[in-house]
Amino acid sequence: MILWPGPLKNVTVSPDARWIAAISAAGIHVWDALTAQERVRIPEAVTRPLVGPWNQSVAFSPDGRFLYSFHRHERSVLVWDLRQL
Repeated sequence: MILWPGPLKNVTVSPDARWIAAISAAGIHVWDALTAQERVRIPEAVTRPLVGPWNQSVAFSPDGRFLYSFHRHERSVLVWDLRQL
């Protein structure tokens, strides 16, 4: 079970069910689905401070290698290579 002290938005699971990603006020988080250990945190300041975390969503690539973060107000997409994080 993943415990987080605040609200999470846009919780999504990678196609291979290995990773769980979500957005919080602190940024984008990626957890190992088997151990519930947080493996990656992309701080909100890095993701897009002006639009805020609640105007974003995340999705995995079909092979689970990349995480995409979509920014509604900026109409932009950032691509995160999970092997590099």
